[in-house]
Amino acid sequence: MKPLQDRRILVTRRSEQTRSLVDALSALGATVVEVPLIAQEPPEDRGPLDRALGRLASY
Repeated sequence: MKPLQDRRILVTRRSEQTRSLVDALSALGATVVEVPLIAQEPPEDRGPLDRALGRLASY
């Protein structure tokens, strides 16, 4: 019997970041469920970001 047999493990990172982890857990017998919880997207309005970056030295 594998060490993680009959265990279900939830991985919340993006699949591009976790492929080796998912593969390792699966090899140990786990049922891996991938549910990315955070999405990184560009801002709709870059103005506030650009202004903050321009003042970065003052932080």
